[in-house]
Amino acid sequence: MKIIPVLLLALACTLSSADGTDEFSIPAWSVQAFARSFQSALKEKDVTRVADMVSYPLRFNLEGGKFRRVGKAQLIKEYDQIFSPAVVKEVLAQDPGDLFQNYQGVMFGNGAVWANEFCEGRKRPDCPLRVITVNQLAR
Repeated sequence: MKIIPVLLLALACTLSSADGTDEFSIPAWSVQAFARSFQSALKEKDVTRVADMVSYPLRFNLEGGKFRRVGKAQLIKEYDQIFSPAVVKEVLAQDPGDLFQNYQGVMFGNGAVWANEFCEGRKRPDCPLRVITVNQLAR
């Protein structure tokens, strides 16, 4: 009788809404709009706009498995270190229509930056996306 719960779980994982997203997916139009805006802010080096697109504390992963939690004032102060040329290059090279997405959020490049929605409860079309993690990349 254990097969029934497994089948129900499998069915639940394959169900999706009319727009092709499941309960864990962020709608493509929302992801693409955020990606274009984020890329524009990075390209223009608009530090304030980038800082406003982040969820705090931001997780900044360093080499060797270490990480730091960064607040908004610290991000602005250390912007060039956190959003290094290598990170910016990865994000700008990303096609907004071809972002990888899973239960952890949306990934830019090869994991340079991760973003996710912030809403209470289930995902909704009006949930704002925010950058949640930046991974330090080799220069």
